Amino acid sequence: MTKGSTKTRVSTNAATVDAGMASVSAGAAGIQTPPGIALRRVVDLLPYAANARTHSTQQVALIAASIRDFGFNNPVLVDGANGIIAGHGRVLAAQELGLTSVPIIELAHLDEVQKRA
Repeated sequence: MTKGSTKTRVSTNAATVDAGMASVSAGAAGIQTPPGIALRRVVDLLPYAANARTHSTQQVALIAASIRDFGFNNPVLVDGANGIIAGHGRVLAAQELGLTSVPIIELAHLDEVQKRA
């Protein structure tokens, strides 16, 4: 780890995963995140029903491997109602890894047109 790095560890049921900018654990107790990044329980996140991008099982496995190997370095973007704006594949990968919480950035200020842009 380099000086000034914000890399921390993510604990899962099966493995420990680096979490780039957030420390995530199965229990999510005592978690610290930098300003602007929070943690949300995976079960609370709502996929966007009209999401144009779908992820094959193989793609999700590759994303999960990346999270396991390099950390959860790209938070999921959500609206004010926990709707996923970007990061559907990362959420599926988190579920595959057994993560109960993921780092998110809440963009509650966006209107419906902005969320689809």
